[in-house]
Order: sequence, then C-alpha cells, then structure tokens
Amino acid sequence: MADFQMHLDALDEAIRINDLVAVKYALVMARSSSRALSDFFERIFDDIENIGWADDRPWADIPEDYELPASYNYSGK
Repeated sequence: MADFQMHLDALDEAIRINDLVAVKYALVMARSSSRALSDFFERIFDDIENIGWADDRPWADIPEDYELPASYNYSGK
C-alpha cells in the first residue's frame, strides 16, 4: 500500500510541474502497484469464499435481525 501511495504522490508532483516523462513513469508504477494490491485482495476474497461457503461446513443460518454482541466492539453492519 505504501508503494502505491508513493507512486500517486510522485504522480501528483509530476503533474504539478508538468514533467510528462515522470507522469508516465508514475502511472506505470502505480498501475503495477495497484495490480499487486488487487491480487492481494482477490486472494483474501477467495480465502473467505472457501472458508465461509464451503459445502463441508455446517454453518448455522444467520437470523435476519442478528447483530454481534456489544462485547465484540463491532460497529459495522
């Protein structure tokens, strides 16, 4: 993630000073970093799919109005 941000920062600076070679370079590098991030999150998604929706796991149904107990400190929905 830091690499991606670094490339975006370089892109901003290159655009600001109108250095088109640096703009192109920063775009290429940001694209490469974004691809790596995409692959990383795709692998996480696949792992979640394999764990949460595997046919060999007898998961309980989630009631429609279920919320995690307050002790989980979870504020999302």
